[in-house]
Amino acid sequence: MRMIEQLAAELARSGLYGSVFGESSTLGYAVIGVLAFALGIVFTMFCFRLRRWREDSEKEDGDDRECR
Repeated sequence: MRMIEQLAAELARSGLYGSVFGESSTLGYAVIGVLAFALGIVFTMFCFRLRRWREDSEKEDGDDRECR
């Protein structure tokens, strides 16, 4: 446990916290909000494309079955 305390003290002295928020918490919240929104958009687009891909593949499978 002593080593962890020493590491924490060293990081505190050097200013290396690794925090997104840093000195300005408002900027950190804004960055996290924008990143979360962008991730939501990407995930939604992925879901729509996945659904379209499945519908297209089911349609193609249905067309093949009718021809046989």
